[in-house]
Amino acid sequence: YKLLYGHTNVPKNCKRHPRLSVWVKYQRRHLRLYMSGERSSMTEERFYKLTKLGFQWNPRKEKLNCLIN
Repeated sequence: YKLLYGHTNVPKNCKRHPRLSVWVKYQRRHLRLYMSGERSSMTEERFYKLTKLGFQWNPRKEKLNCLIN
């Protein structure tokens, strides 16, 4: 996706890549659970690997930061 579109912000209901869209939503949800101490499949290692790849954990916040700066 990043190679095709130049970013990792997969739309919530991406019609061209629906399975990827669901996977991204799952990762974001499980990071929130992990950060709040709840049961989650997210690991610290996965978080760092995805972050290193440019995964956007909160695309709305990142978009807002770009507009402000």
